[in-house]
Amino acid sequence: MKVARGFGAWVVLNNGSVLSVAGSDNDQFAGASTNATELFDPRAGKWSRAADMLGWNDTLRRFVGGMHSATLLTNGTVMACCSAQGYQLWDPATDEWSLIPRPLHARDGNCGQRAENPVLCRPSFPRVTSLPNGSVVAVGGSVSTVTQNGGTTGFGSRSTVTAQIWDPHSGNWSNFPSMLFPRSHLGLLRLENGSLLAVGGFRSATSEIWDPKTGLWHRSGDLALGQRQNLNLVQIPRGDVFAVGGLTTNCDGQVNPCRRSSWATPSVERWDPNTGVWEVWRGMNSPAYCHALGQLGPLWHGVGMDNAACGRRSGVMAAALLNGS
Repeated sequence: MKVARGFGAWVVLNNGSVLSVAGSDNDQFAGASTNATELFDPRAGKWSRAADMLGWNDTLRRFVGGMHSATLLTNGTVMACCSAQGYQLWDPATDEWSLIPRPLHARDGNCGQRAENPVLCRPSFPRVTSLPNGSVVAVGGSVSTVTQNGGTTGFGSRSTVTAQIWDPHSGNWSNFPSMLFPRSHLGLLRLENGSLLAVGGFRSATSEIWDPKTGLWHRSGDLALGQRQNLNLVQIPRGDVFAVGGLTTNCDGQVNPCRRSSWATPSVERWDPNTGVWEVWRGMNSPAYCHALGQLGPLWHGVGMDNAACGRRSGVMAAALLNGS
């Protein structure tokens, strides 16, 4: 790529090109964020710059720009979200970004009593995906918390069960059924039958499915290798779903011992949609947790940071991960 990044998002466009959106040039918390957007032409095998996302300045570059999520809408535009630059739409016809309203604040925890500062309760870094009717669902994320201990005020964050839906015709957000479990840094995928699969997240090994017929979430199987966040989900034509990479708390047998609360993993797990069971699959050659995945032809590819610490710059596409045939 022209601009090194991890924690970004990529979307395969209707013409087969790939849009790579923003991200961070280093660790998700210590690194500087980027608003750079690029296009990959699979026929020429080259990257080119596209218009930068809006609302960027040096003050916003740190701590707020990583962990992007993006999705292709039915009209060919792309919605991308983060916390610093809000929610934006990219038009491939004009190569321009436009701002759309931010979602509502979270409905769980003490957010309902904090109307005096609702910005603290707007979920940051949710996952977004489009529905067949053109709407977009934003699921999970982190909301800020404020604690008082004597005269000391502490600030932190927690995961949320909140989900919201955006209507492209009115431009407004409304409440969507909440998940069963709070999730931030989760994996989210719209399945071929229109259902939504939410997997893992911060300190979570659970998965659940939203059924478009009932409008409700119901629990599916737990990840075989335990808690995992920052994972990517892909579905192959026969219906199986793969959870690829991410951060795990058990190091799953890697040579390097865990020296912190979580560690990048090369692990891949397969989910059977008929049984809801996850099983360990053959893993990648190296750990990855700040990568983006997309399908080009019959193969799935990864792009972005590719090392265990997510601290090196990488501007090359990783090897194919899964055969989609």
